[in-house]
Amino acid sequence: MIKTAANHAGLGGNRAGDSTDSEGATPDHALLHCDRCQQPHAAEQRFCTHCGAALWEPCPNCNETGPVGQAFCGACGAKRDDVLAQRRRRLEEVFERADQLRGEGRHEEAIGLLQTLRQENGSRNGQLAERAGELIRSLAEEHERGRARATDVLSRAEAFVERARYEQAVRLIESLPVGLRDEPLRRLYERADDARHEVASLERTLASAPDGRVSLADARNVQRLLTLAPSHPAATRRASQLGRSLLTAGRQYLEQCRYREAHRALQAIPDVAATGETEELRAHVAEVAWLLEDLKTATVVDPILPLVAQRLASQRPQDARLTQVAATVRQRAQRFLQSDALEFPAWQTPPADPALGCPVDWATGLGRIGVGDAEVRGLLRQYSARFWVAAGLALQGLGKGSLSVNLMPHDARGRLARWVGPPRLRPVTTAWGIDLGASGLKAVKLDVSGKDGRVAIGRCDLIEHAKPLGQTADAAEKLQCIRDTIAQFLQRHVLGTDRVCIGFPGRHALYRAMDMPPLRGSQATSAIALEARHQFPCALEDLIWQHQPLDRPVATEERSSRVFLAAAKRNYLQQRLAVFTELGVHPQVIQSDSLALYNFFGFEGQGEPATDKSSGEGRPAPAQAVLDVGSDATSLIVRAPGLVWSNTGGLGGDRFTRALAQCFRLPFAQAEQLKRNPTTAKDLVAVYEALDPLFDKLAAEVERSLLLFANAHRTHEVVRIAGVGGGLQVHGLLRRLQNGRTTNSDA
Repeated sequence: MIKTAANHAGLGGNRAGDSTDSEGATPDHALLHCDRCQQPHAAEQRFCTHCGAALWEPCPNCNETGPVGQAFCGACGAKRDDVLAQRRRRLEEVFERADQLRGEGRHEEAIGLLQTLRQENGSRNGQLAERAGELIRSLAEEHERGRARATDVLSRAEAFVERARYEQAVRLIESLPVGLRDEPLRRLYERADDARHEVASLERTLASAPDGRVSLADARNVQRLLTLAPSHPAATRRASQLGRSLLTAGRQYLEQCRYREAHRALQAIPDVAATGETEELRAHVAEVAWLLEDLKTATVVDPILPLVAQRLASQRPQDARLTQVAATVRQRAQRFLQSDALEFPAWQTPPADPALGCPVDWATGLGRIGVGDAEVRGLLRQYSARFWVAAGLALQGLGKGSLSVNLMPHDARGRLARWVGPPRLRPVTTAWGIDLGASGLKAVKLDVSGKDGRVAIGRCDLIEHAKPLGQTADAAEKLQCIRDTIAQFLQRHVLGTDRVCIGFPGRHALYRAMDMPPLRGSQATSAIALEARHQFPCALEDLIWQHQPLDRPVATEERSSRVFLAAAKRNYLQQRLAVFTELGVHPQVIQSDSLALYNFFGFEGQGEPATDKSSGEGRPAPAQAVLDVGSDATSLIVRAPGLVWSNTGGLGGDRFTRALAQCFRLPFAQAEQLKRNPTTAKDLVAVYEALDPLFDKLAAEVERSLLLFANAHRTHEVVRIAGVGGGLQVHGLLRRLQNGRTTNSDA
């Protein structure tokens, strides 16, 4: 609010409106004179009636309102001219900074800075506000023109870079103020600037190289220079000379069976100097290099390795060494087929420093479990390590699994499995394990015979789906594929009164382990049920779940016991069971494939690594991991006394098939056959190049799983990995897991 005229003029007593004399005239000391035209006005007026100028203004120091033209503020005593001069200097600095930003093309920053000046008012600095407004409008127009220019510069500079005219591109971008260069322009500038410096460096190197010298380093430099500047005349001439010399050297190395040197020489030929003969020879030597690398790093003689060796020998029939290697591989494979062994013969020694930090073995053999007849043995060899989930399920049916949790509902109405423990199964001597996966059905029948209770595989079978479940069009087709596969199995085998145990994918299961106080009887069961409600992310009413102790409680009451919980969604399990019951199969056990593998390796004695007592109490206890590479997922299960841990990744064998289908433009079924025998491909190198990135990705998933386990269980250390599953049969995957990424140039 504006104060009274008397107070602002330094007059005591009456208000301005009451300061008239008895004759009604306004005293001279109560008048305000316009600072612009000097006309007098009554003190209550705010603007001059002659020129419209303001009669009052705020103090620049305290903002109190007073008459225009006062030398000192009547409220704070500040000298107005000094305050205004100081403030004006600050405002002029703002204009100077805005002008500097304008020169740098940073118009938006300048506009933001000037926006504060538009708030200035009063007769003494109102002109600054007007000046700021005009400058803001001018800057906005310049900014729009600058943006249009930046777009044009980007387009022209990209054209320069495409034509390898890096110097012109750099100069063009530098002509644009820095503030107008957006992110694409900055990236293009860095690219062009780096390229022009690299071209200059390569030109100096090329000029200093002796004309008659032929080296791989020179060839790489020429190739790089031609990549940056495809029409570079000096590099083109030098590439032609190098191409002829390296081609001659490659032929000589090949005749001498020096494949590593031949591969390096031919690969070093600059592309511009490559001829049809060069490309043909390159392809030949590249395949030889890949085959040599395969033979050099393979650790077992799997069914594909003899074919690899034979293809290599046929590629280089003049090399007696390769012929001998092929014969050796073939002999080992034949001896294996003529023996009773299930484990593939050894070939090369596994690396001393495994890529995953611990050895990886292909668990194709058996220990305690016997084999019934030659037919069963033949199937086990043909489908290496694909039956062990089914065998683990059958072991639980026989009551020989270390984990006995059974997620089968207790009655036909599908009620929840109670937490009082697994259902008691009558003693049996025969049990079927049925592993129904995305690729097909694997079944194993275990028989217990003799006084010693020896377990043997009496029957086994593998029936692939008419179409992989991942390739079905919808849920109805998927269900029909499953029904047809089960029906085909029932046509081949009579189950009779044999116990039937079925599995389901571990990714649909929930596992928890918890420490419980030493309780007994009803207290223990109630405490476990209460704790289970906090362990699972959904209501227990929606789950079928079971528990069992992982170790026996010790005699002292102060020690706790370890309890393992397993659960799965009730609706999912009921749907899984319904497919079997509709076809007349009534399973007694349903278990996840991960826990089935846990039971299998525990029974086989391959999952209980001995503790090194000499290592001291501070050393982690050893544990074994089981790597199950399925068709649609890969799981890592870690087992040790009192320990159950599992993790599932999304990469399975079908991803390899899809990669080959995309690379060679094949239907899925044909790509699957190529995956199973890559030596049938005309371009074998293309097969390796399509699969190697997925091998790397799967290895990275396994490494992450091992790291997750190590972080969660610092008291244990994985000392060995057993590989199982159909996906592990993809030739080259085991080698990648054992050796890591290798290069065929070292073959």
